[in-house]
Amino acid sequence: MHLYSLPFGQDAATEFDRPDHYADGLQLLLPSLEARSLSGLDDFASIIAKRQVDGIGLIANASTPLEASVGQSNGWHLLVPCNGSGVLRCENTDHDLAAGRDAILLPNLARTSQTSAGSAAIVAIDIARLNATLAAHAGPDAPAPRLCERPHLLDLERRPAAFPTFLAISRLIDAVQEDPALAHQFGVGDLIYRWVAANLAGDEAKAVQPAPPPSRLDELCDRIRASRNRPLTLTEMCRESAMSARTLQYAFATRFGCSPMEWQRRERMLMAQALLLEGQTRNITELAMELGFSSSAAFATQYRRYVHEPPSSTLRRSGRSIA
Repeated sequence: MHLYSLPFGQDAATEFDRPDHYADGLQLLLPSLEARSLSGLDDFASIIAKRQVDGIGLIANASTPLEASVGQSNGWHLLVPCNGSGVLRCENTDHDLAAGRDAILLPNLARTSQTSAGSAAIVAIDIARLNATLAAHAGPDAPAPRLCERPHLLDLERRPAAFPTFLAISRLIDAVQEDPALAHQFGVGDLIYRWVAANLAGDEAKAVQPAPPPSRLDELCDRIRASRNRPLTLTEMCRESAMSARTLQYAFATRFGCSPMEWQRRERMLMAQALLLEGQTRNITELAMELGFSSSAAFATQYRRYVHEPPSSTLRRSGRSIA
C-alpha cells in the first residue's frame, strides 16, 4: 500500500495496519483520538514518527483515507497538511485543508475530520509562548496580541515561500535529532514559533520600514556580544531591542548587509578568533563548550565558515600550543 512520505522522521517511523493502533500512536498529542478507515480495514495503512525538539513535541503521520474525531486534544496544536487534503469540522464550521495551501492552529476543542490519503505534521503549541512571539513580531507600540480559543486558519498561499519554509524546518528537525543541544543553539523551537506567528500575521505592509534609533541597535549588538555562553534567538533580540521582527531585519540589512542571525554568528566567531589569538584559551573544546556549542566539531565547522581557517590554525598562529 502506497503512503506519502513524512515531512520528518521517515527513517524512524512506526507502521500501523489498523486504525485503532494508528490512533494509539497519536496518544502523546491527541489522547482521545478515534479513527476509522474510509477504504476498508484490509486496505488501511499508516506510519507515524515522533520527535521532541527544543522542548516541543511533534508528530509526523501518513495514512490511507480515514475519518477521525478528537474530544480532548491536551492543549493547542498546529496541523500542517503536507500531502493530500481533507475537511476538518470544529464548532459547526467546516475547514477545507490542502497541502501547501493551508495549515490550522487549534485550541482544545472537539473536532472531526475526513482526509484523503496524505501526510501531515502535528506540533504541540505553548500558547503563552506563541502570544509572546506574536508580541515580539508586532513591536512594542502594538497592542499585545492574545489568541482567542477558536480555530485559526493559516493561509499559506499568501506567501509562496511559507510551505517550502516549513518543509525546510522539518529537514532541520531531522538533522538535529541526535543533538538536542545543537537544536537549542540553532533555535529550532524559536523557528517553529516564528513560522506560526508570521503566517498568523498575514500580509505585512510593503512600505519601507523606518530605521530605529542607532543607539537602540548599538545596545542590541552589545547585548549579543555579551551573551557569550549562547546565541540569542530572534524573539529574544526583538524583546531586548523593543523592535518588531521586520524592523529588526531591516535595521541589520541596512547597517550590516545581512540578517540579525547571520551577524550574530559572524560576530561570535570573530570573538572566538580574538580569544584564540590573545591566548585567553588554549583548549578549543573548552572554548566551544563556553560558546554554547555541543561539540568542538560543530564549532570548528562554523568557525571555518567565517574565519576561513580551522581554530587550530588560529591557535598555532598565536604562538601557543594546542591543548
